Amino acid sequence: MKIEHRYRKATLALMIASALAGCNDSDSTSSTTKNTAPVAAAKNAEKNVVAQDVQHWKAHGLNRYLSENLSTWSIEQEGRVLTATEGVIETQHGHVIKRGDQLVYVSQSGQAETFTLKNDSGTQTETVTIKIDQVLGDPLADQQWHLHNTGQMAYAQPEGIAELWHDYLMNSKLRYSRERADEKIAELQARPASVAGEDMNVPAAFALGVTGKDTIVVVVDSGLEIAHEDLVDNVLPNRSLNFKRAAHSPTDPTYTGVNGDHGTSVAGLIAAKGWNNLGGRGVAPDASLIGMNFLETQSDSDNMIGHGMTGSGISVKEPVVAFNRSYGRDLVSFQSYDEIDAEMTAHTVNNLRDGKGALNVKSSGNSFVSSGSTGDFCQHTGAIEYGLTCTNSALESNLSFEHYIAIGAVNADGTKSSYSTAGANIFVSAPAGENGDWEPAMITPDQSTCLRGYAGRNRLDVLDNYVFEYAIAHDLYPFNAGKEEDNLTCHYTNTFNGTSSAAPNTSGVVALIASANPLLSWRDIKHVLASTSDRNNPEDPTVSIPAGNGNFVAHLGWIENGAGYQFNNHYGFGRVNAGEAVKLALDYKQPLPAQIKTDWSVGIAQNADGQPVNPIIIPDNNASGAELIVEVADNVTIESMQFMLDIYNEEFIKDTYINGRRQSTAGIDLAIEVTSPAGTKSILLSSRQAILEPVETAHSPFPLYADGYILKDSLIAANAFYGENAKGKWKLRFLDTSGSGINEASNFHSSYFNNTVNSLVKKANLRVVGH
Repeated sequence: MKIEHRYRKATLALMIASALAGCNDSDSTSSTTKNTAPVAAAKNAEKNVVAQDVQHWKAHGLNRYLSENLSTWSIEQEGRVLTATEGVIETQHGHVIKRGDQLVYVSQSGQAETFTLKNDSGTQTETVTIKIDQVLGDPLADQQWHLHNTGQMAYAQPEGIAELWHDYLMNSKLRYSRERADEKIAELQARPASVAGEDMNVPAAFALGVTGKDTIVVVVDSGLEIAHEDLVDNVLPNRSLNFKRAAHSPTDPTYTGVNGDHGTSVAGLIAAKGWNNLGGRGVAPDASLIGMNFLETQSDSDNMIGHGMTGSGISVKEPVVAFNRSYGRDLVSFQSYDEIDAEMTAHTVNNLRDGKGALNVKSSGNSFVSSGSTGDFCQHTGAIEYGLTCTNSALESNLSFEHYIAIGAVNADGTKSSYSTAGANIFVSAPAGENGDWEPAMITPDQSTCLRGYAGRNRLDVLDNYVFEYAIAHDLYPFNAGKEEDNLTCHYTNTFNGTSSAAPNTSGVVALIASANPLLSWRDIKHVLASTSDRNNPEDPTVSIPAGNGNFVAHLGWIENGAGYQFNNHYGFGRVNAGEAVKLALDYKQPLPAQIKTDWSVGIAQNADGQPVNPIIIPDNNASGAELIVEVADNVTIESMQFMLDIYNEEFIKDTYINGRRQSTAGIDLAIEVTSPAGTKSILLSSRQAILEPVETAHSPFPLYADGYILKDSLIAANAFYGENAKGKWKLRFLDTSGSGINEASNFHSSYFNNTVNSLVKKANLRVVGH
């Protein structure tokens, strides 16, 4: 059963109060403790102290300044006694919280302040004036909305942006009319760019003393600048790997390009060093980092090393808790399940961390609207008009492995990031933001100096010359241009985004969970995430599309399953909540039972040649579709429900032209809905998506395709059934939602014809991963 908690309040004070409340403290909401025993007349003592080692967002004990035990106490500031609200006393720049018999102070703003603590023990009344003179922090942390959102803009919307954008729209190749430019600016200004409280609640984890210590996260990416000023203290010496055979140093994966290093910025979101008065801070600022520049080579052997196998230097006993994978393939076809790949990648969970395992945390993709392969195609399928994902996060098969978690992206207002690819296999989501001009993106480390990186002249010149084709970038992005006082050296960027940001933010939370409770297995960590993530954007609407003479609900919005878990194909179980996750980890009493992976439950019988005895016909352009009931006999609690599917259409052939048209719409129009025995629905495919080529049966050393097959031995995971019992009858519904071709696919130089023959379901197998 999902642990119940209400949608997170905007005030951090209430969250920290809950996090710090003592279990046996009967007076945690009062600033006085009564003592009715007779006592001698109290003596008075006064002193002034300067608090030492106060750190932004971390609990600082106040009892150290008292000579006797805490008894009847109060806090005064500027001559006024402050009162507690739900156990929290708010000072000008922080909170005072009672935890058992201890008082702690948590700096919220990082600014100096003075307040008075009075304590009457019965024998002595102490008056201690406490000066918070210097708070150790990081100059960019107060703009990192993903950690703690106060409505800040992370240097987005610089002064004069409306005029800059207006001139650009009218004077660049876009050639907007004045009226149209005015309308566009008004539209941009109307967006709620940043909303207080829409964040990961990270300070609540720090206030509990959990910062990622004694954990390791491996960043498998383009590189990692191991000497960066805000990363060097957390990078494990001589442990990173440069896979390039001619590398100057095999343990230094520092990227040599000049237009930004993806991996360095990813690493900063996970574990930029905290409280060193440099830059910002990571989600797990005391976690350790290993970098591997796999994206520079992408060989099979390097992929094995990138999963912690022999040659990686990673011991099975080290506290490696996550492999961050902020990358993916730009696909317009499904892939076939590769059992060897599944077994190889499972090494991280089966063998590492003394058998407790390390999660593979991977981006879901940035193709909700378009991608390099799809261009503007989904404007013509109707996906954009209806608000459906252009490609599906299940196209890449490893995102449906149970030892991978697919991560979606959200904005600073709590809604889905415009680009975040959706799907039934999304596990959770995390902040990432937009472009950093009108709406905030991520603030994170960049390649050092203004001579290279996302910040600095090279990247901005590229934007002006090839993207904007108009001299605007240096003024539109002053932080990246080195014009802001806090980034004169361009060591940091404020425009990093994509699900490439959401994944490392999640990896940071995974590190916090494992740091809070090192005994948790990778499955326990997934359970903590599913149980504590926030239901962001609760009003996310359903999407219904026409199909024949009826309609099909292609996006369900938020649903609640039979076990009480809430799920959404845009967000998974919701936006990760670091504070709540750490609280649950610290109090985690019952590990999950041993994992069970059932045999496949067969929905369509096969003959001796492996062909279906009675394939299911999917009628074209029909809202009823074709239904199939599959019985699951296993009495197993679901952690992941997996579907292995073959769907065939004889016209769906790669690189074929029929009557001058490029391809059939059979893949574009395909929709799949599943209903569990408990009545919970999940949409595996929504239709109107860019499935443009037959299934890819192999991709190394070069792609191979199975003509006619939209899916063949293709794996799709559904997380909406988490916690339900799998036993019973499962209903699969297969639909074709359109009877029309597509005549305006401008990026593909040809049109798509509506399939003239019906598609066939040749295989529909189900497998339960659970306990």
